Amino acid sequence: MSNQISASKQTSGKDVTSTSKKLIVATLLYPDFELMDVFGPLEMFGMSRFINQGLDLKFVSQTGDVVASSAGPKSVCDYSFSDFETCDILMVPGGLGSRQEVNNKELIDWVQAQSERATYVVSVCTGAAILAQADVLTNHCATTNKIAFDWVQGFSASTNWHKKARWVKSDNIYTSSGVSAGTDMSLAILEHLYGREHAEKVAHLTEYVWNHDPDNDGFAI
Repeated sequence: MSNQISASKQTSGKDVTSTSKKLIVATLLYPDFELMDVFGPLEMFGMSRFINQGLDLKFVSQTGDVVASSAGPKSVCDYSFSDFETCDILMVPGGLGSRQEVNNKELIDWVQAQSERATYVVSVCTGAAILAQADVLTNHCATTNKIAFDWVQGFSASTNWHKKARWVKSDNIYTSSGVSAGTDMSLAILEHLYGREHAEKVAHLTEYVWNHDPDNDGFAI
């Protein structure tokens, strides 16, 4: 696969995925996930429904039970690993719990299998460590949380890690830096799927100032 960091240079327009289909975004939840890693991007994906491009947002966990974030609030899941089939966009968040889940063989095997089926694979923050452990980032470009950068990159020596990046697109894989960077990346995904105007409308509806330049990361100093 080709390795190239995607910047604001990526072209706007529609992806080969049919926009008439309601795309399924499945987010993996595990104990002690980071709230903003999940709900920042999902707010942007969910707001698309007001611009006639609704995405079907689902939560998946290993057992299908309620999952608590590191901050405390719990989320109800739609699926367990055993009853989930496939999705268009697989999103893996980071958080304190990622340090345990990288050693969870059942979870890593599930991520590896689903990544092969999904059209797009997305990680936020230290979710990249889970993708790397699942061999999803082999021979790809990627980034992750700057504070945990050394720990994450240790899971894949074959990955071209970009320390100065808000997010990176490598083929069908998107990885973002820490926490809030996932929200910027999610708008870039919407731009890729539906065009720049669509992404800007979503940002406007949420009163969010979108950093749309993946090379502009003030936290990479």
